[in-house]
Amino acid sequence: MLGRTCSAVTTLTVTPSRSVVPQEFIAEADTVVTLGEMSGTYNATGKSFKTPFVHIWRFSADRLQSFSAHMDTLVYQRALQ
Repeated sequence: MLGRTCSAVTTLTVTPSRSVVPQEFIAEADTVVTLGEMSGTYNATGKSFKTPFVHIWRFSADRLQSFSAHMDTLVYQRALQ
């Protein structure tokens, strides 16, 4: 299940002004860690941002049990000002 999940994920366009690009997947047992880069532009300020991210996916019985996202929120804050 985890191998199919990892190979199926490609560049995800979240909104017209933001994208999430997975670069590496690390799978161990029922946990998948995704390393990548998020970038975009805030319409309100016109400022761009780019930051690395880590997503942690935990599965149980082939179902997603939890998801957490970690990134540098200061990068977002600066782009909003």
